[in-house]
Formats: sequence, C-alpha cells, structure tokens
Amino acid sequence: MKELLSEKLFIAEVSQYIVDQHIFGNTSSGTYTLDIEKGVFKVSICGGGGGGGGSATSHSWLGTNGGSGAAFKGLVKFPKTTLSITIGKGGNGGNASGRNASAGGNGTASSIYLGDTNLISAGGGNGGSGTGNGSGANNGNGGILTIGNVEIISESIKSNGVKASTVSILENGYGAGGSYRSSNSGTNGQNGFVEIIFKRRA
Repeated sequence: MKELLSEKLFIAEVSQYIVDQHIFGNTSSGTYTLDIEKGVFKVSICGGGGGGGGSATSHSWLGTNGGSGAAFKGLVKFPKTTLSITIGKGGNGGNASGRNASAGGNGTASSIYLGDTNLISAGGGNGGSGTGNGSGANNGNGGILTIGNVEIISESIKSNGVKASTVSILENGYGAGGSYRSSNSGTNGQNGFVEIIFKRRA
C-alpha cells in the first residue's frame, strides 16, 4: 500500500501597501477611523498648541505664549485592525483688554486608539496667561506625551511639549503654541497633526 502524503502550500502574506505609501495624514481637528493592514509604519503625531495670552491695551502688561503640543515620531508595528485617530485643535488666542486681558485657550490632544486602548496620545499645550484679573489659571505648559500599549521599533522624536513655545517639535509648523502680542489679542495655537506611512511588512 502506498502511503499518501499530503502537501500543504503556504502562501506568504503580501501587504497591499508599497514602501513609503502615505496611509493617513490630517491636520483638521476631529476623529477619524482608519482600517489598516499589518505592518511597520512611520508615525508622526503632535497635540494642538495652546493659544497665546492676550495683552493689556492701557498698560504695558503682556500675556505669554501658549505651550506646544507633545510629539512623537518613530517606527511602530500595527496589527491588521481599525484605528481611531483624533487630531487635536489649537487653542484660541486670549482677547486683549485695557487691563484684564484673557488667557489663551488650551490645545487638545491628538491620539491613536485601538478600541478603548490608547496606543499613543500627544497632549495639547496649555494656553498662555493673560493680564490683571484675566490672567487665569492657564500657564502655557507643554502637552504631555503618553505611550500606551503599542510596539515601538524605534523613535527619532519622543517629547513632551515645551512651555511658552511657538516652535513646532515636529518642525512642520503643527502643534506650535500661539504667541502673545503687545497691546493685542494672542494668536491661536496650531492644530495637531497625525501622519502614518507604510515602511515594511511586520
């Protein structure tokens, strides 16, 4: 009797993406859903910057700059899944006033979630302070970076935001804090940013 041998043909999993394919990129505040294939991706993310504080118009009192949003850039491994991506909004600049100019508004966080699980969250910067009785509790602190349950291969940027900073940590303009202006309202903080680029199969 001849022994019958069964052969199994294993077909390698092939990604539908090509190297350096742009999978996601947005700077408009809001929450988005992304279906993603398994692989290693370059992820860039930052929170919204805080708005600059208003300055007095009848005095020489000045507001302060808003804080920048936290930021991350690196290679991250994702399974085949559906991600929930939020883009943070920059805080509004504080209003000018004769004496009691208002503080800038806080920026909001950008984040990448898998269901209810945080993968990466880049906090928004706090708004800059105003003047007089309008100085408020905002202090222009930078946003806080929180790395959750995600596999990071490598990183080139992994930073909390910077206090009273109008500089984008990602160096693309996004996430920067708004500035104060003499005898004028503060400028708005810049919105956050999320970009995902396919690099290789996992």
